[in-house]
Amino acid sequence: MWIIVLFLTITLYFLYQNIREPLENSPYEMVQEQSGVIQQLHDVFSKITISEASIEALQSENDKTTDQINQLQQNVPSTAATDAYPPE
Repeated sequence: MWIIVLFLTITLYFLYQNIREPLENSPYEMVQEQSGVIQQLHDVFSKITISEASIEALQSENDKTTDQINQLQQNVPSTAATDAYPPE
């Protein structure tokens, strides 16, 4: 019985240490880690170039999708009358 309690206590202690570990950094270390991640993201995004042709293609596809959604909404029957006056 005591062995099980000791084992559970040790297990809980190690789990607590693993959960608590990221919060032990000083604010300076956290800022340094975040700035490193931000720099990596900046490097990745700076390599991405968007051409005018790709923007126009995306805008054209967006316009087509919007028109299709509008047409679907017009073709769907309205349920406002049945919602306002439900059948008895």
